[in-house]
Amino acid sequence: MSLYLARADRVVIAADLSRSSLLLGAAAARRFGIGHVQFVETNLHRSALKSSAFDVVYSSVVLHHTSNPRAAFVEVARLARPGGIVIVGVYNAVARIPLRVRRQVARATHLRIVPFDPVLRERRHEPDRRTAWLRDQYQHPEEHSHTVAEIKRWFTPLLEEAEHMAAGINGGVRFTAEDAERGDVDFVIDFVAREVREYAGEKVRYRFRTRRAYLEKLVAEHEIDWVNSLFLSCRFSAQRIGPYNEFIYAFFKCLSEERLNYAEGWYTEQNATEAAEMIELDGWLVQRRCAHLKADLSRFGRVEDGVLTCQMHGWMWRLADGKCLTSVGHDLRCRPAARSRTPAE
Repeated sequence: MSLYLARADRVVIAADLSRSSLLLGAAAARRFGIGHVQFVETNLHRSALKSSAFDVVYSSVVLHHTSNPRAAFVEVARLARPGGIVIVGVYNAVARIPLRVRRQVARATHLRIVPFDPVLRERRHEPDRRTAWLRDQYQHPEEHSHTVAEIKRWFTPLLEEAEHMAAGINGGVRFTAEDAERGDVDFVIDFVAREVREYAGEKVRYRFRTRRAYLEKLVAEHEIDWVNSLFLSCRFSAQRIGPYNEFIYAFFKCLSEERLNYAEGWYTEQNATEAAEMIELDGWLVQRRCAHLKADLSRFGRVEDGVLTCQMHGWMWRLADGKCLTSVGHDLRCRPAARSRTPAE
């Protein structure tokens, strides 16, 4: 890539930790007569390159091979000048599936057999470049993928709000993402403790299995509807003890705060007592669930100058009479908190 970019009228700095890779690049630059490129040996985490010195910073399939990808990204970003461009390329979980199959065969045969690798075919007459490719793709010591920790950060706030779903499931759901080469990712979504944790051998009533690559793709894309994206594709297996539980699939279909609040509001409306629940906000009693898309106003409601705003969607109501100021037909039950309730109310 450095040689390609250096063909235009620009100066390219090619930086790498591997001296052998840099020597290969420098030799290729001399061979093709490319002079606008300089090769620098440096450690990304302790880079000797000057901050804010580059118009464009390009990092391709590097960050996930570092010991701390987040810190590495910070280092990459600091090199760009204000208003500059940072381009980052990382591996796609699904696109890496064929490579993982080839890697299993390659490692099992000590690199004697590497099936269906087009790059190796192209480099069959370039032993140095062929060796560099083998080391990068089949012998690399570190390749990160982020799954359980990200699911924990993503799911935990939702579990705290999922009152009806958690009560309906009332236990743990085990999720196993299988990968024979890299190992399985095995975790439990505990709807009683409202937490996500690694599976530790406990008994659960519900279990799902899929491929690790599929789970990583869901996490990488922050897919908020696993029912449509995974379950309806039939790329999973499920086990349960007891009858079908609709709350499990409702939860996996509502993996965003907006969707989850709407579903929880719907469940609330099925119970007359819960549907009539009122909360106090800044001297006013108002219905707990937003009259628009059922957001929990105890969390998202804000009162200012006699107007209640649902901060999830920005809808507003005039508290003096409950009229919706955003649309017609979504009036709110409300009254001053100090006023006694009449029989008509």
